[in-house]
Amino acid sequence: MDDYEGFYLVSGQVHTCRYPVLLKNAHSLEYANGERISEAPVASYELREAIRSEELKVESAEGYVWKPSNHAENPFRDYVQDFYSRKNNTSRDHPLFVTYKLLLNTLYGKTFQASGRPTMKRSRS
Repeated sequence: MDDYEGFYLVSGQVHTCRYPVLLKNAHSLEYANGERISEAPVASYELREAIRSEELKVESAEGYVWKPSNHAENPFRDYVQDFYSRKNNTSRDHPLFVTYKLLLNTLYGKTFQASGRPTMKRSRS
């Protein structure tokens, strides 16, 4: 988990924390704090931080990790090209400009926040 980026469904006990980083579930934008989570969606960055800060005691984690080979193609290429084009063809004062920009930032920010030589592989732990 430390060497590559991925997306997980995590279950476990979330301890009370002043600045929680884990969502309660896939249907809420509420953060879990002092409660149990079940199959909550978590990106690598948040999971590493929750474990590092002892915010989460992991019971199970299942997900996908990207470990690209030297000749791998970016699996997000089409998505990025589409939203990059939309952003560049939208006026900066239009609300969709910020939406497109945030969608691109979120994808790259969360996917590639850690360094490493990111092959898609299903992983269970």
